Amino acid sequence: MEFNGAKIKEFADKKGISMYALAKGTGLTQATLSRIVNCKIEKPRDKTLIAIADFLGVSPRELGLDTNLEGTKVERGPVVPVYSPRELARFVRGDKQQEPTRLITYPFTDTEDADDVLLSDFAGIVNSELLCLRVCGLSASPLYEDGDLVFIKYSELDDIPVNGEERVAVCLLGDKENEYAAIRRISADESSLNDFWARPINPDYPDQTVYQNPLTIGTIVGFIGKPRSIR
Repeated sequence: MEFNGAKIKEFADKKGISMYALAKGTGLTQATLSRIVNCKIEKPRDKTLIAIADFLGVSPRELGLDTNLEGTKVERGPVVPVYSPRELARFVRGDKQQEPTRLITYPFTDTEDADDVLLSDFAGIVNSELLCLRVCGLSASPLYEDGDLVFIKYSELDDIPVNGEERVAVCLLGDKENEYAAIRRISADESSLNDFWARPINPDYPDQTVYQNPLTIGTIVGFIGKPRSIR
């Protein structure tokens, strides 16, 4: 059986998996995945097709791989629940009714195929402590851009910044009816040892509302997004 890139799209459509999710879940760029699906890459590498087949839950043979690769296992990263900003707020507040989308991370981002990068060290973190926030908007730019997937160690801020320190954390903002999770820069309140302020990271973001002592729900341990230099 020869490789047929159209089969990838066919299986993904049947399972309701977008090309974006498939690219992110296998560590490929969307451009590379598109070339594979459209047969612009005549013979993709075996480990790439194994990762795609594994993510789709199909046999590698169904994508045209040699039968001797049947049963080859892909080393998985942690299975992490992915939330939108409002979904994450509802989860933190105890609403467990809505099942999140699941993202499976693969360790393929060190290949020449990947200009997306997973910057993270999951050592010592229990899977149940990890959450993923899908960034919406540009309030955290240039650190995190719209569409990035940000991995969070789920816990309240251990300590408040002091003496001019700043750190980045995920907070719950808004009122109770429209609460949402957002990435903010946390800095100490110079007039009080027990208070802190949360500001947008992007100085050009239209809404520059500053929140005092919002609920912090985690620190960022990594993200999936295009590499960028921060100056």
